[in-house]
Amino acid sequence: MFKFKKKPLAHACAMILATPLAAYANSSAVCIGENYEQETVLPDVTLPTVSLSNEGATSINGGESVFISANAVVDKPKGGDPNFYWCAEKGYFQIDPSAPNFSRVKYIAPTGLGEDTDVRIVVQIGDGLGYVSADALVVKALASTGYRATGKITDPFGNPIAGVTVQIGDKTALTDAAGNWEITGLAEDNYTATASKDGYIFGSKDFAVGNDQNASVSFKAESVLDVKVKSEPGTAQQGENITYTITVTNNGSEIATGVVLTDTLPTDSSLVSIEALDGGDCSAETVSCTLSDLTPGATATIKLVISNTKAAQLVNTAKVTANDYPADVQITRTTVTPYSSVSVSETPDPVTMGGTLHYTVGVDLSQFASKDATGIELVMRLPS
Repeated sequence: MFKFKKKPLAHACAMILATPLAAYANSSAVCIGENYEQETVLPDVTLPTVSLSNEGATSINGGESVFISANAVVDKPKGGDPNFYWCAEKGYFQIDPSAPNFSRVKYIAPTGLGEDTDVRIVVQIGDGLGYVSADALVVKALASTGYRATGKITDPFGNPIAGVTVQIGDKTALTDAAGNWEITGLAEDNYTATASKDGYIFGSKDFAVGNDQNASVSFKAESVLDVKVKSEPGTAQQGENITYTITVTNNGSEIATGVVLTDTLPTDSSLVSIEALDGGDCSAETVSCTLSDLTPGATATIKLVISNTKAAQLVNTAKVTANDYPADVQITRTTVTPYSSVSVSETPDPVTMGGTLHYTVGVDLSQFASKDATGIELVMRLPS
């Protein structure tokens, strides 16, 4: 028997107790996970075993997928902990993040196959104690009969959304835990993809497949509980107060309860006031408001005023949550003109070749400046 050491990821065949499982892997093999090789003896350890389970069809079209899980038995009383290394001759893998140590993967069959192909999938297990074992199964990848569309769906915060129904023509698919989806068997044509899940608004996406090109179509969902922010003034002066008018709208079909608006103020700004204009309780300490329940189509407005002494751009983040709907967020950026500023105008515009161009330059000190500006120097660089 042999002790094992960790190897870098490589195109390598799995091993059973240092004996090659099969000489199948080559430079085109696709592998994922933690690979190990055996080296020296480790006595008194129960040898590991591993078995594979196909959770779906044994024959799939190009671009379609099937989940494959590995069940390992290791000597846990001696501290054994399984790690898995997967290889396939063709196609590719996606990790199931909910499964520990690469113990479950999604296998996606290759597209463009000219004939049905038996793809051998091998898993190797290292037990953390000095031994490896392996198992294999075969998935038949069917000859290509069409194109595929894939994509990812995320919420307003960029997080994946599981369980979204994606429809293209009469074909549908559900997003997995990572927000991914795929639909196969599409003929060369133009299509429209739609997505749906309670609590979200997705819109639709037009795309085309053909000329040996599949499609990637992603959606960023909006919550039906919508938050919008208007900044006044749109461009602020340094030292000037900024008013954010925040509107929360229930675009859903059910009453929104437990509605809370939370605001993250721009860096180096301070709160002047916060008020729920349509009823509700606001806290200046947490910069948040607990709002009244919103019936379908109803709105609630919050007025928030901040002071600002910096010349940097202001970035405000308003977030709304409720018991009944997904959260929504609105990021608002406001340009700030510093206390002292320069403006330039020119005449004529356009100027003729050989003509004379006149520049008028203004240097302004804002009314919000706390003191006079001294030592002002204006430097101009003429056009080349």
